[in-house]
Amino acid sequence: MADNRLQQLMQDALDASLSEEAQHEFNRLLQADPSAAEEYDQQQMVEDLLNRAPHERAPQRLAVTIMARLAETMKAEVRAREHSELSEAAVQVAVQLVTVATLPLLVGASYMLLNSMSDPELAETMLAQVAALLVLVVDIMTVTLDRAIEVAETDPETAMALLALLPVTLLTLVRYILDPDGEDDDEDA
Repeated sequence: MADNRLQQLMQDALDASLSEEAQHEFNRLLQADPSAAEEYDQQQMVEDLLNRAPHERAPQRLAVTIMARLAETMKAEVRAREHSELSEAAVQVAVQLVTVATLPLLVGASYMLLNSMSDPELAETMLAQVAALLVLVVDIMTVTLDRAIEVAETDPETAMALLALLPVTLLTLVRYILDPDGEDDDEDA
């Protein structure tokens, strides 16, 4: 709290807006803390340099361009706020579903790597396969997330549906890796 107060007093002192009482408090704090006094001196030096800099007006076209971009940014922020609750919920649901879907995959990959450590050649092969699998999973998640972000501005419900499909896509990938021919042992019984 004292740091915040000191920073506020420094800013007010630089702006020359300290009351007499605040000025006394500020002087007392600077005398008690030499590093704060040094910091204030540096800030005052920068303030003096900025005040001595030539003041030129920006071209009218630059000001109009900046204002137009600022207006676009503000509109985008308003749209984002309108959908922020839905977006936050969608992201939370997607993260939880992806965690549920990928956790068995990561546990299995860790188990295979740990069991292959006794044979360096096998460990190298397993590491390459696990790395390729994880890269594939990350790529799928990245592409799906990018598409969901693109769609979210115009249709938040579709974006949420895309995020909800992410775990299903990952589980389908795992099933394909485990059984690439599509043969299921349960169907034979």
